Amino acid sequence: MSSVASRLKAGIVGSLLIGGCLLSFWAGRMTADGTAANLEREGGKPLVSETLREQLGSRDVGTEQPAKAAAAGEERARPTNVFPSARSERELSRQREAFRELAFSDPERAFALAERAASRIERKALKEAAFEGWGARDPEAAIRFALEQDIAEQDSALKHAMLGAAEQPGSLLAVYSQLADDETFPTHLEKAAERGVCEALLTNGHFEEAVAFAGESASRSQSQSMLRQSFSTWARWEPETALVAALDLQRRADRELASEVALGSWSQSDPGMLAEFAAELPEGEVREQALRKSLSSWVSQDPAEAADWLATREPAKELDAGLLALVNHPYLAERRPEVALGWAESLWDAGLRADAVSRVVKQWAATDRQAAVAYLKGTDELSLLERRELLALFGERMAFGIDGEAR
Repeated sequence: MSSVASRLKAGIVGSLLIGGCLLSFWAGRMTADGTAANLEREGGKPLVSETLREQLGSRDVGTEQPAKAAAAGEERARPTNVFPSARSERELSRQREAFRELAFSDPERAFALAERAASRIERKALKEAAFEGWGARDPEAAIRFALEQDIAEQDSALKHAMLGAAEQPGSLLAVYSQLADDETFPTHLEKAAERGVCEALLTNGHFEEAVAFAGESASRSQSQSMLRQSFSTWARWEPETALVAALDLQRRADRELASEVALGSWSQSDPGMLAEFAAELPEGEVREQALRKSLSSWVSQDPAEAADWLATREPAKELDAGLLALVNHPYLAERRPEVALGWAESLWDAGLRADAVSRVVKQWAATDRQAAVAYLKGTDELSLLERRELLALFGERMAFGIDGEAR
């Protein structure tokens, strides 16, 4: 009895140890005999399509191995879920990365595991990751499998397969070219696929390829939309290179659109850097446009820094946008009108200067009428007529001598 008890005890301990080891592995480490069982739904319906098996050239998953297991009397109960359910965005992000890596080496297994996710959100996220991983390894197979998905999932599947495929931009473009020439390619996906290629190239940092691809679109509106997206993204990462590329475009309409978008994107991400760059450009439309966009944005983001930079510059037409932004800044207009007037007086354009000075004086009079009147009596920034009209507006009647001085 003691030997039997000892063997029984050893067997229990061994079973617990083996069970603990098995539980320490998540979906990734299924045994060879259990692979087929874990890749099937209840009822024996394969999780992975026959087309996918053919494209992978894999073993006959779902038929041969379960037969062996059944013959040996070792077929195990199929789990409802073979990996831990994500409980946060952070965990889901880690799972996505794991599935992306798994799909690169074993896409069939990745898709099978993704189908067993506990929730619809996880299932969608993990399948998208699987398409990305497979697309990076075999762009054509992944993209064609994406087209086999249900209509509701095709767009997303195609987008993520292309996203992975864009790690090899030449391969992605070659596969897209084949699809575009294929008469069986779904017409409702044509524009989405074209946008998907452009987005995938941009996401992977292939900006030049994205611009070239956008310019080749048969649809003019689609081409301009992709050009806009391309230069907006490119200018966030490589603003100077993007602007130079925009100015090198052959078609004038494309050149104007791309340079405007690149300047706009750069002015939002780093307006100070753009202002410094623009100040070194030769006089012309590009310099004026760059300074106008950069200074307006700079004043909005950091008025003190922009004011310091403008204070070191001589008045010039292309600086007026920045000066006007300072004049109209809510803080100066409401709390420091005398400072706003100083910037208004620095405007290069005489018409803009007179309008700005008049506007600030009116705002000033609303809070300090006496100070505003005193300013009008002594300033030469406005004509006699303008000064008289403003003083009359404030209830003041003032005579001026021939020299323009108040009497």
